[in-house]
Amino acid sequence: MHLDEIADLEAQRRAALAEQNGPAYARLCDELGVPAEDEFLYERGFTASFVHFTRTVPPVFGFTKVGLGKFPYSALKKIFFGMHAIDLQPEMMTELNPSEILAKLYGAEFARVRRVSFTAAGFTALVRFLDGIAYRQSDFRAGALKLPAPYPTTPGAQQKRLAAVDEAAKERFVQSFLAPPRGFYDPNNDGRDPRLYVHRIYDHLNAAYKELQATRASSS
Repeated sequence: MHLDEIADLEAQRRAALAEQNGPAYARLCDELGVPAEDEFLYERGFTASFVHFTRTVPPVFGFTKVGLGKFPYSALKKIFFGMHAIDLQPEMMTELNPSEILAKLYGAEFARVRRVSFTAAGFTALVRFLDGIAYRQSDFRAGALKLPAPYPTTPGAQQKRLAAVDEAAKERFVQSFLAPPRGFYDPNNDGRDPRLYVHRIYDHLNAAYKELQATRASSS
């Protein structure tokens, strides 16, 4: 998202706040990935079934439960399964846009469940492989397009950011994909409540965020 686009969206968000336009205000807060100054107005922007998707400040790698809740059920299920198919390192997540983070999880589930072979080698090849799977799927794109993108999304920009990640973290990421997948419990195995996936995915990301913050605090 370019700076002029961000400025325009922020102007719209401020106008929606002044006009007490809950739906527009909530949507623009999430699109920009910023905390809501007026939580009551923010929650009024959604139906009662979405009020429990509360915001967290500061954002967890740019995620909110509201933003995750915009993904279709099929994509949420793949992302949740993907959490157990690959270990996305916290050091990587801090260099990625929210959609780029979820693309790795979605792609890992899709590849492993459908046994899509990964014949290349190395970190960069795996990142491209997983992204290629995710962004080709309409259910993933439907949610990804609604997430904020604080980092540039021009071709090659993600690779430049990931170049700063420690080599050991990159290797752990690759090896986790090549290792046998871990067993896990599906909390929504009856398919009745996709919000369970939202909560579990957010908790997973929040745990990684806290781990990164603790590591940085101990090393400072």
